[in-house]
Amino acid sequence: MGKARALEVERFLAELVDSGYQLTPEAFELVKDLSATMDLEELLRKLMEKYEPKFIGKEDIEKLLKPKKISISVKPEEFKPIGREVEADIKLEKDASRVLKKGFDFAGYFRDRYRKLRKFFEQYFSDITPIGELRSGEQATVVGMVVEKVERKTSILLRLEDPTGFCRVVVMPERASAYANAKEVLLDQVICVQGRTKGDVLFAEEIIFPGIRRVRQGKEDIPDVYAVLISDLHCGSKKFAKELFQRFVLWLNGKWGGKFERRIASKVKYVIIAGDLVDGIGIYPDQKGELEVFSAYEQYRALAGYLEQIPDYIEIVAIPGNHDPVPNVVPQPPIPKKYAEPLLEAREIHLYGNPSQVLIHGRRFLLYHGNALNDVVTQVPDISYSKLNAEMMGRCMAILVRGRHLAPVYGEKTGIFLSPEDPLVVEEEPDVVHMGHIHVRAILSYNGVLLVNSGGWQYRTSYQERMGLIPSVGEAVVLSLRELEPFIMRFGS
Repeated sequence: MGKARALEVERFLAELVDSGYQLTPEAFELVKDLSATMDLEELLRKLMEKYEPKFIGKEDIEKLLKPKKISISVKPEEFKPIGREVEADIKLEKDASRVLKKGFDFAGYFRDRYRKLRKFFEQYFSDITPIGELRSGEQATVVGMVVEKVERKTSILLRLEDPTGFCRVVVMPERASAYANAKEVLLDQVICVQGRTKGDVLFAEEIIFPGIRRVRQGKEDIPDVYAVLISDLHCGSKKFAKELFQRFVLWLNGKWGGKFERRIASKVKYVIIAGDLVDGIGIYPDQKGELEVFSAYEQYRALAGYLEQIPDYIEIVAIPGNHDPVPNVVPQPPIPKKYAEPLLEAREIHLYGNPSQVLIHGRRFLLYHGNALNDVVTQVPDISYSKLNAEMMGRCMAILVRGRHLAPVYGEKTGIFLSPEDPLVVEEEPDVVHMGHIHVRAILSYNGVLLVNSGGWQYRTSYQERMGLIPSVGEAVVLSLRELEPFIMRFGS
């Protein structure tokens, strides 16, 4: 806890004690957590309005933070929702989870990945040499899958494979561009290497990724409405930022913020959630101690209490994450109806798999929870959870996107379903890639593609503390569909 927050907590405690109140140890720990995103003066006022001087327990504070039904009786002249007048336009282009029905095929999966990604290099290079035909002393361009990577003090060694064989690649620091790219190469990515052979070794001069590029244009025929991107709600966790999410819901109803915030809210037509709607059950050791709701079904019921308060003209799109009750391998199917029933009873909601590709008024959104961001953090030398900020998170997303694959690394952090085809290759250029998972908000324009990680709605967990991760809490990324211009709405103090 920083000095400013510590002083704020100290002032809060002093005023509370001076007024005749006491805090239990559990309540004090909750106040420290809330200080990161909540105005403690506001909390103090609410406590004094609600309770006579006494011992304040954790449950007393939580009662104040529980969502209340919103009165939607807003005067027409105060809030005129433009989004209500616009007809929804959502088309599901691709749900990668649909390949789960096609069975298991280890070799076929990686052959399909290589074939799909090689096509991108064939657009630029007509002289690709099969690895099995390499000869010493030749200048060569090869396309292969990275099956081994070793970093030494003076070089980086790669082992590439294509359908014709293997080769060793040496990348020296003197080749600055190739060396920098080699540092960010992930295992099982398909890359292009240009260089000269010496014996059975290819000395790299360039390392090239499949890359992605989209010419972004404003579209006058797209209505002037907004999509709001959020992720990682973790409803059911004791750390779920209830108060902030309630403000978010109030804002969508034109009941929170000033004139500017209400004007933005009036143009919202879509809310897109990139997974981890609930905290789930049995996701990690000792999770039970951090749960407030102990059944996945009841967690969705609690979430439905919030989502049903979002105006019915706003379309909600949601994909699952690793905390939702679906298999913990990608691609993941939509949240099953037996769990999602409370959501579907509360309101209409579009439930798709992870990842999915969706057209909204002609704009292509690639929705992905971001499961493989963990592999980027652990495999790229200068990236770590303790260093993750908006800039570094943008870089993590770019590493996946420029490789045109959402979960390249097999057998590490991210479980992958090995079907006869690889549906995780990014075959079409999206306008927007929306991720979550690691709870660090970031926005990056990468070669005309907007990369967004929308952070989370969960206060810092014990796991995040151990990893040194500072989460972004209570923020939403608002995106103009016409201009694809993003900005951030913050619901904390």
